[in-house]
Amino acid sequence: MVAALLVHLVGTGNLCSADDKPSGEATGSRERNDFTWLTDDPAFRPNLAPAIWHVLAWQGIGFGVMLSMDSEETGLKRPDFENFRNAFEHGPVWDNDEWTVNYIAHPLWGSETYLRARGQGFGRLSSFLFSSACGVVWEFCIESWSERPSINDLLLTSTVGSLIGEWRFHVKRKLALDNSKTAKVLDFVIDPFHGIDLHPLAGQNSV
Repeated sequence: MVAALLVHLVGTGNLCSADDKPSGEATGSRERNDFTWLTDDPAFRPNLAPAIWHVLAWQGIGFGVMLSMDSEETGLKRPDFENFRNAFEHGPVWDNDEWTVNYIAHPLWGSETYLRARGQGFGRLSSFLFSSACGVVWEFCIESWSERPSINDLLLTSTVGSLIGEWRFHVKRKLALDNSKTAKVLDFVIDPFHGIDLHPLAGQNSV
């Protein structure tokens, strides 16, 4: 994480294309209208592949970490096909996880999946649907091997997460106009995974 922050500080961090320099003005005096965002260009073609790879990679890592923890703390059973089958036969249930998990961690993760799609040029609705799909995949295809899908997670992760993700999206666009070290640190805080691309294409089209 520290190494990623250092790379983020050294790099340019601009979200605009290389041709978006205003004529007759110094670089430091750029105004917002002087930028053409890559994802706003009519010729830009949204690419969901980087977002999918990003989400699947971190879901796999997260599930592995949870399985390595004490089962009494996580509430996860040993992965078993019977658990997986029950998820589809009996459906989701209301879980009683800690409020920090249900109402903070899950919405934050929902904002991450939303932001990944939004940053690849997709609109609000498409990004929300992508975030919702990611939540369903997590609940029914990954976590279901150890516990039943959660009703509250399915309801809150993408809905609240999309609101947070949209806010992160616009904050990142504003911070990208500022080339200062402070702005780069704030950008890293808003989106720490931006500097840890898990797919070679993620850095080319991301916000």
